[in-house]
Amino acid sequence: MAWLLIVSILHSFYCPVPIPAYRGYGPKKLEENVTAEIMQVVLEEARESYRPEIVHEIQSNTVEDAEGNASRVETWYKQWIVEHPTGVPT
Repeated sequence: MAWLLIVSILHSFYCPVPIPAYRGYGPKKLEENVTAEIMQVVLEEARESYRPEIVHEIQSNTVEDAEGNASRVETWYKQWIVEHPTGVPT
């Protein structure tokens, strides 16, 4: 059985090119994505599905945010490895 170590939910309130439009999504899909973001559907589903201590909401509005987030997740992972040298319990 696989275990999740961390669930990171990235929020971005700025995007120079709206991702759904860039991907060629139509108006209905764009509306669904915007509604899901406003209602925080993904965040709520993660909180309902996983242990609270592994769910992290992270802001990702700038390139600096993205770089910091990648560094933060890497740090969390390395610390987990130190604290769990035998790996994930089965």
